Amino acid sequence: MLSGETSVGYMFTSQVLTVLNENPNFEVVFPKEGLGFGIDSCFIPAKAPHADNAHAFLDKLYSAYDRFFIIRAEAWKNRPHHS
Repeated sequence: MLSGETSVGYMFTSQVLTVLNENPNFEVVFPKEGLGFGIDSCFIPAKAPHADNAHAFLDKLYSAYDRFFIIRAEAWKNRPHHS
């Protein structure tokens, strides 16, 4: 997108933020039919040096209890600010 080779692209949030940070003249548009729900995934390499720690981290990250607090923190961080 930034190089000018394309004028339309399907991008993930991190890519969109990169583009908009470098060139705020780009516009994000969504299909009028709406969007599906995206699912991100994580993986642990087969030869990870600390695979047990990685599993424990992902278990905690994706537990229902901790997910509630992560979502709540994100909602608080992204709340509309009123003057």
